Amino acid sequence: MDFDWNAANRSHIAAHGIAAEEAEQVIQNGPIDITLQNRGGEWRLVQLGETDQHRLLVVTTWRGNKVRVVTAFSANQRMKKIYREHREPAHDQGTEDSEV
Repeated sequence: MDFDWNAANRSHIAAHGIAAEEAEQVIQNGPIDITLQNRGGEWRLVQLGETDQHRLLVVTTWRGNKVRVVTAFSANQRMKKIYREHREPAHDQGTEDSEV
């Protein structure tokens, strides 16, 4: 997977306390897709995932054939809840009434 980094996007995420390596880890660790946004005619995929140290980040990414992280920031409580709900396995509702 090729990442597209330059001084602008590195400094932007650094202002949010995020290192480029952390943002890459989120993408490589199988994030969940939150939404697709159109910003100034450019489609951006907003993803939520964990770093190798289990730090939960929101990353907006993808540009062309390369991964271009345009922003990354720590997930707020609402986003953490969304992530947990999507990552936890569905609970079995019991076997008596369950259909197979």
